[in-house]
Amino acid sequence: MIIISKNLLWRFIVSIFFLSSLITASLDANETVITPITLATLLKNTLDKNSNLKSARLLEKIADDRKVITKAALLPTIGFYASQGWEHYPPENEYNNNRNLPSSIGINASIPIFNKALHQNYQREEVNKNISTLEVQRERQAAVAEISSVYIELLSAYEQESVNKKSLKSMEGYLEAFNKRFHLGDATKTDIKNLESKFSIIRSKWLTSLALIEEKRSLFLTITLSEPPTGSRAMRLPQIKNEALKISTRDNLEVKILQERIHADEITVATQRAGHWPKLNLQGTLSRSWYETFHQVNNNRNDISVEIRLEFPIFNGYAVSAGVNESIKRKMITNVALEYVGRDNTNKEKRLLQQLQLLSTSKKELERAVTHAQMARSGILTQFQSGTRTTLDILNAQDILFEAESALIQNRYQLLKTQLEYLQIIGRLSADAFVEEGV
Repeated sequence: MIIISKNLLWRFIVSIFFLSSLITASLDANETVITPITLATLLKNTLDKNSNLKSARLLEKIADDRKVITKAALLPTIGFYASQGWEHYPPENEYNNNRNLPSSIGINASIPIFNKALHQNYQREEVNKNISTLEVQRERQAAVAEISSVYIELLSAYEQESVNKKSLKSMEGYLEAFNKRFHLGDATKTDIKNLESKFSIIRSKWLTSLALIEEKRSLFLTITLSEPPTGSRAMRLPQIKNEALKISTRDNLEVKILQERIHADEITVATQRAGHWPKLNLQGTLSRSWYETFHQVNNNRNDISVEIRLEFPIFNGYAVSAGVNESIKRKMITNVALEYVGRDNTNKEKRLLQQLQLLSTSKKELERAVTHAQMARSGILTQFQSGTRTTLDILNAQDILFEAESALIQNRYQLLKTQLEYLQIIGRLSADAFVEEGV
């Protein structure tokens, strides 16, 4: 006959309650099959809804229109005109008519042969078109970063809530088992108070994680204009391709935009200086005119005229010189901004690379910490059943595992957000940079 002591029996029951709470939490997490919303799918469905990206695309179309307008100034212009006049004067005698109706129709044309300012304007609008295209790319990258960030933060909040909920269920199992044991006189009031205190702390963390989820869901809805996924099972953890992280800073869009702005400023300086240059135009007119008197048409005349006009500025009140000085100063301002952005991007790139290395190393350490904490908790539960461990030992093991799992979740998503920031700095952030993997 096998005799089991009462104390060992209760320790075994406590362990069963703990294990059953973990199994219940695991079953609850897998009872429903949900098709996850991947980050790639989210970007495909919501990226074009971004208001800043829409505005940048409209500005790009405006730049196209301005380019057409400035180019039209270099092309010939052709126009048609028609006029009808009325003349009245006192007659010289009774036989003279005192009314004439002069009429004319014609076609006139003008061709700019040499106009340096018009050519410079067209070149500047070409550069502005390039700038607007780069700004569209920049806003697209910013939208990808913003949408990815809210997706990652929401998924992180869901996972943190899941860890808190699992820990809370474990503590509920402990409380239930020890309350029964307390009523039978095999547990002290101190044990119960210790467990209740720990339960309140974990419940507070769980409620805080629920509030964080609501905050992130609201932000997700604001940014993506779509209903946020419900639970981490409805999402997938994105991973960035390794080859996407091996690009130099030379592709930074902010730097490219400032370089193009300097080019545009240089053209503006040349345009202002073109105010000192002469202008040469070719003009021509083909016309027909006649007079109508007493319903008779007379004095018909056909005219063809061709004119070459040369305009040379002599004095314009120093407007050209002032415009040149203004354009040079604006170019200097853009140069200063380019130098600052270049230094700032270089420093950010170095800092982010260091962070990526540190976070990657930290992730490996935290993964080992979680594995060791799980093994330690299982060993302590076994020792608790044999009577060599106390309730405090179990709580400490549970705390260590909880902290390790929480730290791993934070590290995983901080690493991913740092990779996003690095890709944005080097100008290579896009939906194609992600490889979707299941959590």
